[in-house]
Amino acid sequence: MKYMNDNIIKSKPCDLSVIVVSDYGNSVDKSWMDERNILQALAVQDIRQPFEVLLVENESIRDKVPSDLSEIVPNLKVVFFNSNRSSVLVNHAVSCTSGKLVAMMEADCIPDPGWLRKLVKTMKNNPEISVASGRTSYGSNTALERCLSLLHRGFNDLGYSGLTCHISNNGALYRREVLEQFPYPETATPFLSSWMRKNLMQINGHHLYFERSAGMIHALEGWQFILDLHRNRGYAAMMIDGQSAVSKIPVLLIRSLMTEFSSLYRLGKNYLNYYDLVPTLALLFVLPFLEIPGMLDAIKTRDYIPGSVYR
Repeated sequence: MKYMNDNIIKSKPCDLSVIVVSDYGNSVDKSWMDERNILQALAVQDIRQPFEVLLVENESIRDKVPSDLSEIVPNLKVVFFNSNRSSVLVNHAVSCTSGKLVAMMEADCIPDPGWLRKLVKTMKNNPEISVASGRTSYGSNTALERCLSLLHRGFNDLGYSGLTCHISNNGALYRREVLEQFPYPETATPFLSSWMRKNLMQINGHHLYFERSAGMIHALEGWQFILDLHRNRGYAAMMIDGQSAVSKIPVLLIRSLMTEFSSLYRLGKNYLNYYDLVPTLALLFVLPFLEIPGMLDAIKTRDYIPGSVYR
């Protein structure tokens, strides 16, 4: 395991790089299970092309990184930076990579064995594409996983592979020059930061691609996670247009409802069993209202979201 800072010379250049960052949870008290799980998933990727893996974290926990991580990925590079915000950590990590293609992945998301190979193939076969990402779900073992996979992640699923207006922040493959040109802005939540950056990319003519066959499973960490996610979503939705006002709340709620109805109409049969329909409809009407506290945080111009463990 190699520890990197500005004074350490990089290893032999590699054309493909993977950055792993945790955007959820307290770095001080972390168990490192998310990192172990994603490194194990990266170790069994079926791509023949060699790639480097960089794990980026806060400088304050340099002495707490478990030594067994290097047993999973022997050439793992651990990058430290003096910030606890995931957007800042990722921006710094990009400068430490050597790949022409750079995958950015959240630690609590487990990619399928073919995830990296499929996205690399997509990028190589389509040189006009700047970013490619795949489908994210919570799995399909329980009704809650199936319902929330549709309602939380369905907006990013076209139902087929093709050009899109979304990037999955959970995991995506970028051309290096795009990452350098469009770093994440530093904001109160990674939800807003990713939306702002994605919008800038599109305004400047960059093409985004959805590769549906490239899947990953996002951890579902209970109702506290769900409440936190929606509060962050609400904050980002209120801030994205640059104007915050109570009068916008009904408009944003209607927008969320329409998005979730669209996901249900387009993809319901792909995500749900027939007996999941009733709980899905119930959640569909409830979940948008969980965004209101975040909207109020934005109206109060808070530069943080109280109680949130997103970073």
